[in-house]
Amino acid sequence: MSDEVWPLVGEGTSLVMYDPNAESAGIKGHDTIHYPSYIPILVKAIQELEQRVKELENIVENKFS
Repeated sequence: MSDEVWPLVGEGTSLVMYDPNAESAGIKGHDTIHYPSYIPILVKAIQELEQRVKELENIVENKFS
């Protein structure tokens, strides 16, 4: 999965990193996703969506009231 994320986030980010201790299918040392780094990104996205929902609710309320 990390190979799918690299093109989206680019180099020089903590979102995907090389972990020499990660093991998969008997192979030790590979890229891994650093899930805790995604928390602030996801929180911001949720906040933006909440704001957009409020805006749309206001539009609907004003149109039908």
